Amino acid sequence: MKINALTGIFLLAGTLTGFLTSCGGDDDKPTVDRGDVVMTEKFPAGLTYVCPQGVTAKAYIADNTTYTAYMYQNFTADLTLAGGVDAKLTLIPYKNTTNGVVVADGDNIIASGDYTRFKDVDFEYGPVSPLLLSQPDDNGMIVHCSLTADDNTEIYFIPRQVVCCGNTVVSSASSDSFTNSSTTYLITLKSAEKATVTVRNARFAQNMPAVGDMVFDDVDVISFDDDGYYLSCASLVPSIMGVPYPSFAITDFSAYIDIDGYDEEDSMISFGCNALGRSYKVKATSLSYYTALIE
Repeated sequence: MKINALTGIFLLAGTLTGFLTSCGGDDDKPTVDRGDVVMTEKFPAGLTYVCPQGVTAKAYIADNTTYTAYMYQNFTADLTLAGGVDAKLTLIPYKNTTNGVVVADGDNIIASGDYTRFKDVDFEYGPVSPLLLSQPDDNGMIVHCSLTADDNTEIYFIPRQVVCCGNTVVSSASSDSFTNSSTTYLITLKSAEKATVTVRNARFAQNMPAVGDMVFDDVDVISFDDDGYYLSCASLVPSIMGVPYPSFAITDFSAYIDIDGYDEEDSMISFGCNALGRSYKVKATSLSYYTALIE
């Protein structure tokens, strides 16, 4: 066959087309056999801190996002966010730890929805050791999730209920300081603006009997950042078993809950209490916390 210039061009184009087809693209990659879904976990109720492009001034709270994780047999997971933030992240490597907690950690994760790729993905989900529970019916969980999209948008899951545990130090001008580890703090975010703090087994002196659970209602949520959130209230009247107790007036309440470092004991709570004619300063630092699932 005689090949002129025009025929040669068509032959070359056909050859290149065949070559490119044989090389394939993303659609031609073999499908990974992931096996069956072995576990599906829906995160408890919470909020979502979103910081677009990593710019703090643009940060906002999405109040209705749901998180669902799907773990496959080949130790990859999918994570779906819906409402407020909508995205599906796929093929996130995960492992099962000896204490029953799923730990997922991946880089350059493909997604669909509001974002197409995440350069950093980290989430954990599983039970808290019964030895760490403040109360047996807390249904305590380890729930943590932080995501960074390719455009540097940061996304953090904020559980609606947490229990903070650690040492509480109570000081007074009229007595020696008193330290106890039986007092714990249940924090419930009612919204992005208000919280309820329950001081469990409140006790302010060595010879003072525990007064039970003291409830601080309508505490202000001051701000959120990429680590956690701040609470504050200048003064309030606590309640015990639904009854207000002005004789235990609370002043200068402040708290910081470190969501990003939940296992690093960076959370703190402090307040003043005028209990039965005496002034006490209550301070709990280096607190650890777990997510609580309390009806």
